[in-house]
Amino acid sequence: MLRPLKAAGIRTIAVLGNHDYGMGQPDSLPLPVVADRLSQVLRDEGIDVLRNRAIPLGEADVERPRQHRLFVAGVDARFPRRDDAKAALAQMPPSAPRLVLMHNPRSFLDAPRGAAPIAFAGHTHGGQIRLPFLPEWSWISLARDAPVAADGWAPPQFGAAANHLYVNRGIGFSLVPVRLNCRPELTWVTLERTSDS
Repeated sequence: MLRPLKAAGIRTIAVLGNHDYGMGQPDSLPLPVVADRLSQVLRDEGIDVLRNRAIPLGEADVERPRQHRLFVAGVDARFPRRDDAKAALAQMPPSAPRLVLMHNPRSFLDAPRGAAPIAFAGHTHGGQIRLPFLPEWSWISLARDAPVAADGWAPPQFGAAANHLYVNRGIGFSLVPVRLNCRPELTWVTLERTSDS
């Protein structure tokens, strides 16, 4: 399924999630050997797997210093306690433009102020079951006391100031094979260079 991306010359980057460690729940036994094997298979297909790592995109350009190149940081999975957002973010020049990828939205909470101006996560499947006529409410938001990021742009109080998180609903489900009032989602993001970048 992924080979056409490589054949088309599309740079593809991946981060791992809980199921890549064989974990359905936070207290499940993690299987790092499964995650390591999957990472190797993806790398063999030309996909960069970022596990608490950051990489610059594009070729080095003497006219464009390192701090002005676009970076992508990837945070490893949270359930097996392998996520280290601070380590991934520390690998980029502080002023460099960046995208931050993670599976679990809770990993976003570890990003220091202004270190993740735009971040993307998944994991929640949008809550899978949402109350009719109240599209912002899912069972996840009803079951938690603290602010929740189940889909779309996270509320401002979720995470440090000057950081922004978008949570994709994805196309599947977890645990219960049901999606009710929660349409699948593939997100398309267009980045544009400003005149001063």
